Amino acid sequence: PLVDMWRSSNPNITAYWWAVDHAVKTAVKTKIPQKVGAIRFTAKSGMLFITLPSGRQLAYAKPRIGQNKFGGESVTYMGVDAQKKWSRIESYGPKFVENIVQAVSRDILANAMKTLSHCFIVGHVHDELIIEASSNVSLRAVCEQMGRTPAWMPGLVLRAARPLSGLAPCWLFARAPGLRPAELVWVPLADRPRLAALLGRGWAAVAAETAAGQVALGLCPL
Repeated sequence: PLVDMWRSSNPNITAYWWAVDHAVKTAVKTKIPQKVGAIRFTAKSGMLFITLPSGRQLAYAKPRIGQNKFGGESVTYMGVDAQKKWSRIESYGPKFVENIVQAVSRDILANAMKTLSHCFIVGHVHDELIIEASSNVSLRAVCEQMGRTPAWMPGLVLRAARPLSGLAPCWLFARAPGLRPAELVWVPLADRPRLAALLGRGWAAVAAETAAGQVALGLCPL
């Protein structure tokens, strides 16, 4: 199945899922703080706290160990369910990682908005900023400022790209500083099947170029 293929192609991501799963369960059971990479997990005062690199915390009310539909252990907490009712919600490693990724992405975007506070920011969508500016404003300068690494996450390599087919500047993660264009595989943006295949195998877009009116993305394996 496609899901199994994706997981086998991204062993570091799946290993991180279960490291987070183990840390959350251990914190809830023992009340001893746990850490996975730059993320800290603490259970106290009837709450589970996940502390992000920025220092901001995600909070889960009344966490406890439960049993999932397969008979294995799971972590449950009180929250608003899909029916908009306050109830006990089941979660596990991959779902917590989804929360962490979205929260860290928000913090990176907020950091960029602070850096670009001298600009007239009229909106933002996911990882994009919408800036109203005169035509002589340097997009390259805006991308450089948007791609600056936050002080609270040293070592993170960020890049911001110019608009792709009308999209606002967005972040592209680089594998390492000094990545040479010759190491990239260039795929036309219009070739969606090939892009989907490479991205599904764990490749990342780290550059973009336009030639003869065609936009191409430069990809490399992570």
